[in-house]
Amino acid sequence: MVARGDLGAELPIEDVPLLREGDESVSYNEEIIRTCQSMGKAVIVATNMLESMIVHPTPTRAEVSDIAIVVCKGADAVMLSGETAHGK
Repeated sequence: MVARGDLGAELPIEDVPLLREGDESVSYNEEIIRTCQSMGKAVIVATNMLESMIVHPTPTRAEVSDIAIVVCKGADAVMLSGETAHGK
């Protein structure tokens, strides 16, 4: 599972988006997804995926973009929480 909230709690804010591999920048999300896939494990991405929908009926463009990126990178599922429990 790619627990984005845990990454944010454990890493300095400037390190959350990118993992540096030599001269190349790869997102932590992408690296975790690749590792899980190489081990034959399902990949679930969680935390703050559609958080704005707790109070609004539609997601933000950034949230839609985040979901599209993780799906295109190979995530098998996106886990929702507060937005489905309390959302509009």
